[in-house]
Amino acid sequence: MSKDGMSEKMGLSGGAVGRLMELGVALTGERDLGTLLTKVLSVAIDLTGAEGGTIYTVSEDDRNLLFSVAINRPLNIRVGGNFRDKPPEAMNMLPLYLDGGADPNLANVASHAWHLKKTVNLQNVYEASEEGFDVSGVKRFDEVMGYRTRSMIAVPVARGGDRVVCVLQMINRRDADGVSVPFVYFDESEGEARADDQGLLLKGIASQAAVAIENQMLIEGERKLWESLLQMMASLIDKKSAYTGGHCQRVPVLTDMIARAVNEDQVGYFHDYTLTEDDLYELNVAAWLHDIGKVTTPEYVVDKSTKLETIYNRIHEIRMRYEVLYRDYEIAYWKSLSQGGDEGVEREKFESEVNRLREDFAFVGSCNIGGEFLGDDKALRLEEIGREKWERRFDKLVGVTNHERERIAHESHEAGAWEGLLEDSEEDELRIPGIGDTEDRYNLGDLYNLRVAKGTLTDEERLKIQEHVKVTIDVLSSLPLPRHLRNVVEYAGGHHERIDGKGYPNGLTGDQLSIPARMMALADVFEALSASDRPYRPSKTLSQCMKILGFMVEEGHIDKRIYELFVKSKVWYNYACEYLQPDQMDMDDPDGYIASLFSGG
Repeated sequence: MSKDGMSEKMGLSGGAVGRLMELGVALTGERDLGTLLTKVLSVAIDLTGAEGGTIYTVSEDDRNLLFSVAINRPLNIRVGGNFRDKPPEAMNMLPLYLDGGADPNLANVASHAWHLKKTVNLQNVYEASEEGFDVSGVKRFDEVMGYRTRSMIAVPVARGGDRVVCVLQMINRRDADGVSVPFVYFDESEGEARADDQGLLLKGIASQAAVAIENQMLIEGERKLWESLLQMMASLIDKKSAYTGGHCQRVPVLTDMIARAVNEDQVGYFHDYTLTEDDLYELNVAAWLHDIGKVTTPEYVVDKSTKLETIYNRIHEIRMRYEVLYRDYEIAYWKSLSQGGDEGVEREKFESEVNRLREDFAFVGSCNIGGEFLGDDKALRLEEIGREKWERRFDKLVGVTNHERERIAHESHEAGAWEGLLEDSEEDELRIPGIGDTEDRYNLGDLYNLRVAKGTLTDEERLKIQEHVKVTIDVLSSLPLPRHLRNVVEYAGGHHERIDGKGYPNGLTGDQLSIPARMMALADVFEALSASDRPYRPSKTLSQCMKILGFMVEEGHIDKRIYELFVKSKVWYNYACEYLQPDQMDMDDPDGYIASLFSGG
């Protein structure tokens, strides 16, 4: 059917139909709900000759109409939608039910149209109270603004006659000569449509808007659900560890701050590089999911604050062995006296042995902390200490699981055996089914763990932690991510790669890493450095964090260009002010620090 034929059938002018078609095209390509609503309202005002109008959307619980966008041209009011000004808080919600109950609110024009799914057309608003409508709010507005609301029409916007997704309300129609006239509303039961039927025009607008608005609301709803799931997963990962809680929630914040600083760089290295809002969203999703692989990392490995820690700190077991030796020496002392030994000689011998035990245990305890590098001399002393024997008087198989029995059945387990004070035995070597057909190996041996040269983790435990990135990549690669999230796997999977290619899991170099991946790598490092909740070290001050970060740039760990922008844009300082503890904030002159850093001072 031609445009003219459609116009004749609908009772609309060719110009009106053309505008409706243009609106339909515009709505199909619009993804922002605020902009979409603004376009609908603007076209409705133009086609009906109204002075202004309002669109109310419906709350998710169908209990309120939400004031979403309003335009009044004579008063120069433009609020909500994609306008800079937002609606006053007092106007945000219009209750659909009386006093929060079940009785519908039919006194308000917009809520009346929503409940009955019928257009309400008031030719004289001030006389509408005679029809049961409460127009006191309109009168108060007119009095404050020096305005006069005369005519009003409210059209429920529904898809296929089902759920009303919004209400389109117009005020004060004027004709071609600027004369105030009522809206013309056609009732299908009364005959043919008229060419100037404003109700029909608004229905045409509403029929197009309904599909676009409902689709956009569905998209927004799914996006909110998706984001909630992301945050829930990150929260669960953080809650696995009492020490690193918040890491998965802080990294997205810091990554976004760095990305927006890159966008604002007008004269620096990134002046011609820009991340769109879709790019920023994609990076944000990756940041929320960057540690999802930690769901497979044992808690004790993540939380390992001492070398002997598993589910608990096994230094207590070793201390108990020292307690046994102490009592053995004490018993030997009293036994010697009872057999006529010299008290002075025996006392000196006893105290010498006890002092040695105390010194040895203090040394073992200090090695367990992992705060300092453990050299070969200390490792040899640990081995020497471990050779001392203590007598076990009870059977090792009592009260253990079948799995433990299989590990220790080949050894002497009966009462009366002598064991080393510090030991590495075959039963300490665990083999646990890993992911797929893999096998995780751990060595719980006392000496094996105490001889860790740096930090608290053994090589196997370090590999297990590093494995979380590979798991992250595998998990995210298995998801049917849409096209606009196609880079999430690369961004999330690259946060432990290094510019010099010495990172993991793939040993990628800086040239092989995208700029967003390099941003997230810096964010992950700085959050870890500045966090005050790590079990293996005291919290660092801001100056210490920045000094270490500078060393990491020199070592080829962190991207130099992003680091320079990170410093010059003061992202580090702004983040620290919000997330670091007061005792960490030892820098209060960021401008002076930046000047000294980049002037060679």
